[in-house]
Amino acid sequence: MTQMTMPSPQDIDPDYHWNFVRFTAQGRFFCVPDYRFIEGSEYFASKYGLKNGSITPSTDFEVVDMNAEKPPQVIDLDVTIKDFRPLLTVLYPKTADAVAQITEEGWLSILRLSTKWSFDDLRKTAVDKLKGYVARMCPVERIKLAKELSHAPWALSGYTELVTRPERVTVQVAREIGLEIAIELCGMREGRHVSWDPPSLTESGIKSILSCDFPPEVLEVASNLGDEAKSEAMELVEAAASPETDLDEMKPLSNKEKKRMRKAEEERRKAEEERRMQERELGERRMKEEERRKWQERELDEERRKVEEERSMQEWELEEKQMKEEEERRMQKRNIAMKEEEGKIAAEEEAIRLAEEEEAQRVLEVREKQRGKRLKEYQRRLEQYQW
Repeated sequence: MTQMTMPSPQDIDPDYHWNFVRFTAQGRFFCVPDYRFIEGSEYFASKYGLKNGSITPSTDFEVVDMNAEKPPQVIDLDVTIKDFRPLLTVLYPKTADAVAQITEEGWLSILRLSTKWSFDDLRKTAVDKLKGYVARMCPVERIKLAKELSHAPWALSGYTELVTRPERVTVQVAREIGLEIAIELCGMREGRHVSWDPPSLTESGIKSILSCDFPPEVLEVASNLGDEAKSEAMELVEAAASPETDLDEMKPLSNKEKKRMRKAEEERRKAEEERRMQERELGERRMKEEERRKWQERELDEERRKVEEERSMQEWELEEKQMKEEEERRMQKRNIAMKEEEGKIAAEEEAIRLAEEEEAQRVLEVREKQRGKRLKEYQRRLEQYQW
């Protein structure tokens, strides 16, 4: 076995000698070649300081000790393991069919991270893989996903479906996509009843409201129509929306066709009036909802004020009760002290009385003794006298 030595730059293969980079996601460590991240996204390489062609001997030819005093640099990614693993599967497939086994949820994770880190080619692949998945989604969820992942064509298809489907745009849908956009869609739905070319009018009209959700640079690649088709659709929309269009200036038509077109124009005007009426009703409903909200807020403020007053009253009553209890405790202590003092005085008086009684008894005994002595002395003297 030959001893491993550091190779010179001329000895390193330009295609099959990779540096490794280490990532962490939610505390889990990943170690992979860095070339796919460098080639796939200039933004990612610049953001995390990855350089193409750099040689790091400590990571390429030595065993890495993560517990060493100076462990190798690790890039901490603010992503979940669930999202990061499918991305690594695409970049570094372990088997020939590894990419084919990625689920739709996995491709969603790939699309999410490729959008976040500007992996443009990988993002296109993920969008293509998710066509069937997105087609099965309801239009509202498709619009939400399009906004999250900055993919305007999905929003376009979602808005188109909301305009062309038989079901009406409900209040819940309006809340989720925005009231202004919902009003525009309702107007388009009404316009479809009198349009000569509903799909073109619908798609062009919807493109005009995509600017509410997407910046211009995203809308440049959002359309599936050609430039000529887009121009034609916009002209048709402007012509259909203009109330001053003179039907007599068009090419010669039969009386039957003119009557049909005049009838269609009248129906369009009625639809426009109904749309305006709906807008007014929607505005009135919003005003009523705002008034009801303010009234509810006033009621809520009044309830809060009452609750605050009740709480203050309860606190005052509690303080009053505590003061009374404290006063009663002080009175009880005073009474106990007075009783103890009275007991001491009574005990002292009893002791004095007993002492006085003992003193009187002692004096009486002394007097009795003295009287006995005098009586004996008297008897002795009397006997002497008799003798």
